[in-house]
Amino acid sequence: MTPLESEIERKFRDLKVYLDAGNRTIIKSKAHGGNSILFIYLPENEPIYLKELSTRYNPSAFVNIADTLVEYIEKVGLDEFIEYYKDHAYDPGEVFVSDSDYEGDFFHFLLNKIQTVSLNNDIVFIVRTGALLGTNISNAKLLENEIISNLKNPLVIMYPARIDPDIYGQEVIKFLGFQNASNYRSFIIK
Repeated sequence: MTPLESEIERKFRDLKVYLDAGNRTIIKSKAHGGNSILFIYLPENEPIYLKELSTRYNPSAFVNIADTLVEYIEKVGLDEFIEYYKDHAYDPGEVFVSDSDYEGDFFHFLLNKIQTVSLNNDIVFIVRTGALLGTNISNAKLLENEIISNLKNPLVIMYPARIDPDIYGQEVIKFLGFQNASNYRSFIIK
């Protein structure tokens, strides 16, 4: 077995252990009351991890961020989306998550999708999270939402990132290898 294969096996074994109902209190306490698991892997290994995920878990439980973004744009209409994006060129993040908490933005569309998928699946997995880059949707905003907090089981976020030391030697999670990420409301599998 290669080192990568061993790492994959260990991480998925850990995931299975922590998803067991008897271990939910561990997740909540280590995630500061949160209801999610950040499953971290190197960005270049994402295809391997997602393939393994789909062999171990039902793909109908996956919320693919890239596909969900396409669904959202189709719902609002491409021309309308482009026009709205141009109108917010000074703050493109507003297009995806409104500061005014507008229910029609992509953020709320994504939350509704997660909630809908959770009705038919015990566990929901978020995949292709790299599509969130530039949307202004942070881990903190997503994971502190009441919909996520109220899911029956922890939300599992497949998270392409690197873990590097900061100047004090503390571990820092860097989404896609360069953007600092919050792990405040998440249990980490690394």
